[in-house]
Parts: sequence; structure tokens; C-alpha cells
Amino acid sequence: MNSSHNVSIPYLQLRSCRVRDSRFGYALVIETSVQSGEYILGFRIDPEDRLEIVCKTIQALHAAYLASPIFGVQYRREIQKLPQEHIVNVEDATAAEQDDTEEEKQQQTRIDAFAAYFSEGTEGSDKRPITYSETLGVATEQIKHGFTIEDLWCIHND
Repeated sequence: MNSSHNVSIPYLQLRSCRVRDSRFGYALVIETSVQSGEYILGFRIDPEDRLEIVCKTIQALHAAYLASPIFGVQYRREIQKLPQEHIVNVEDATAAEQDDTEEEKQQQTRIDAFAAYFSEGTEGSDKRPITYSETLGVATEQIKHGFTIEDLWCIHND
């Protein structure tokens, strides 16, 4: 009834698309899934020849989506290989290996605040009182001595 009515239905929520006879003549009928409200929407398309084309196009796109659904952002990790430098001197090679092992030791000894915070374990008698956090704007358990909220939210991505 409204000529400027616009609808956007994700293929994930589309149940069926077909042409049916209605009181207004032939119409494009789109049904949505139960999870999205189970709507039945009817659209009149003029000229009637275009109605079948639109219906078959929607059905083909829906079938293609069902065969290979897209649930969100596509992510593909690309590993860039650095050019290998040939090490001529044996002393340089051993020095480079020592640097690598020292760097690994430093990474292993780095304390992750979140892990350290929960490493003490939980005991029933060791519950901390609930306090209001001005930073987060919600009530939280009182933070252990030596930690801050910023420490707990910091993510180390090595």
C-alpha cells in the first residue's frame, strides 16, 4: 500500500521467496525465519514480467548464500617472509642465537597482570567486598592490593 516502503532482510533470516496470487494481483511474498519474527511480507511489482525475474534472482542469491554463508568480517592472515640474510661469520651466528634466547627469557618472565591476579586461587572465606568503580561505572569486587583496573584490561599480544 505504501509505494516508498523499503525493507532489508539478511539472507540468514530469509525463509522463502515466491510469487502468490493476492487481492491486489500477483505479488512477491517473502517469509522470514522464526528467529527473526516470522514475518510474511508481500510486494506488488509492476510490470508483472519483472515479478518473476525478481523472485528468481532472490531465490538464486539465497541459494548461493546457503551454500557458502558469510557470517561477518572476512579475515585472512598473511605471513610475510623476511628475506634471509646469509650469516658468514660463526661468531655473529652465535651472538644472534644468544640474543634470541635472552629475548625469549624476557618474554617468559613477563608477568601478565590478569593471570597474576587470579593465580592466588579462590577461597570461600577470601571474598572481597563489592565497591563502586568510578572508572567503569559499575559495581565490582574490590581490586587486590598492587593491581589497577588498567592493569587488568591491558592485553599483551606477543
